[in-house]
Amino acid sequence: MFYTAWVSDDAYITFRSIENFLAGYGLVYNIGERVQTFTHPLWFFLQAGVNAITQRIGALNPWAQMYFVSVYLSIALSTGAILIIVFKLASSRKGALLSLVILMLSKSFIDYTTSGLENALSYFLLAGFLYILFLPGRVGPLRIFGLALTAALATLNRIDTILLFLPALLYASWKSTTQRKTIFPLIVGFLPFVIWELFSLFYYGFPFPNTAYAKLNTGINKLDLIQQGLYYYQSSILLDPMMVVVLTGSLIWFFWKGTSQHRVVALGIVAYLVYILYIGGDFMGGRFFAILILSCAALLSSVKYKSGIAYNLIMLGVVFVGLSNPLTPLRSQRDFIPSDKQLLINENGVTDERLYYYQHMGLMSTRRERAFPGSIHAGRKWIYNPTERKVVLVGPLGVKGYQAGPNVYMIDNNALADPLMTRLPLINSKQWRIGHFKHIIPEGYLDTLVTEKNKIVDPNLSKYYDVLAIVTRGPLWSVQRLIEIIKLNTGAYNYLLEAYIKDWEAQGRPIDQYK
Repeated sequence: MFYTAWVSDDAYITFRSIENFLAGYGLVYNIGERVQTFTHPLWFFLQAGVNAITQRIGALNPWAQMYFVSVYLSIALSTGAILIIVFKLASSRKGALLSLVILMLSKSFIDYTTSGLENALSYFLLAGFLYILFLPGRVGPLRIFGLALTAALATLNRIDTILLFLPALLYASWKSTTQRKTIFPLIVGFLPFVIWELFSLFYYGFPFPNTAYAKLNTGINKLDLIQQGLYYYQSSILLDPMMVVVLTGSLIWFFWKGTSQHRVVALGIVAYLVYILYIGGDFMGGRFFAILILSCAALLSSVKYKSGIAYNLIMLGVVFVGLSNPLTPLRSQRDFIPSDKQLLINENGVTDERLYYYQHMGLMSTRRERAFPGSIHAGRKWIYNPTERKVVLVGPLGVKGYQAGPNVYMIDNNALADPLMTRLPLINSKQWRIGHFKHIIPEGYLDTLVTEKNKIVDPNLSKYYDVLAIVTRGPLWSVQRLIEIIKLNTGAYNYLLEAYIKDWEAQGRPIDQYK
């Protein structure tokens, strides 16, 4: 993990929000506008808490503080997940060793033990959930509460992972010795997630991250997304063939000869696999499969291998496939540098993300300068000055957004940080890259952001923005704002968006705003 540790460009989107939060400007990306650009609230607050401590005691250089906190915290959590599997979940040394070999040789798992994203915390929470699930003895209210709380925290960390936990949670509730008393511990256990959703609805005006709306509100044909999901499967398998052996083999085994606990966890894995296909996958090869490989490795560690021959054959197959992969983590070097970065993004828009960024963002890389952008802004020098405010349009956010500092209002083509664009369709629903969807920039919108006065040309969209601005920029406790939150979330103003889109399409879908 240390040898392959890195931080992705997307992690710096969260870093910028953490800087604003610690400086007292709120849970925001652009100061003065309440928009949630991070998809992992629990991971956000955990990093923010550790960064607050390191800032206070001066434990790390403020220029590189966010980077190192993210890397070391990720390694600690990933290590914690492995220790739970090996020392608590594994039923024998054979099972423990098999799980370790699988994880060590899986590029998907190792790549995302770090990365600055929420995967490491998901690993830890999943391992804890499985440990509680496989505990011997009766399933009482306290155990149901433990399962519900762990699942809720995992959902708070990344909302779509609820698919992994739900079948097992329902099974445990059904098997409980006091079925009538399971409702209360389930409700109490999920309170952290419920509280956050209520807070998000109040603070941001919407229950889900802005990035979710940007990536799901695309208008792309579902069949096209499913086809892209198949491409994501293919690309990820080429990066990490261990996926085929572990996922396919273990799922077949658990549905055929596994215990009821194995089957319900396997059912959650299948549900997540279907979900990956449905949303079109991701642009980061192997990322969504990493937690599934951990799930299967954890389940395999709990199996009692009675036949030495069968165990040896399984181990031999795992080792052979793992070492045959030319991209195995064991072969990573400090000069892990691609010869041509343009070749890293395949024709389907999927990339080996760690290889793409490791040269400048890897912990052991000798060329790590880009890992510490914005040294003049970082840490305690993150100070907002309204007189220096300016608006900048960029492609991706990431490092550029963090380096720009708090005085720059960042708007990106993919609408990850913009509450209006994310509710508008794509410039071209036929030409897109997964995870990078260019939304419309309405005429007059950039002038609106610069002057902070509504200059949107289209009258329908102008009215919609006035309402949206009350929610994202208006006084937090305004009664009018609370009313508009309800109306926006119930579709009361959708007719304004529909009218604008109809006019935009009638004009031939102009795209000159990107020039």
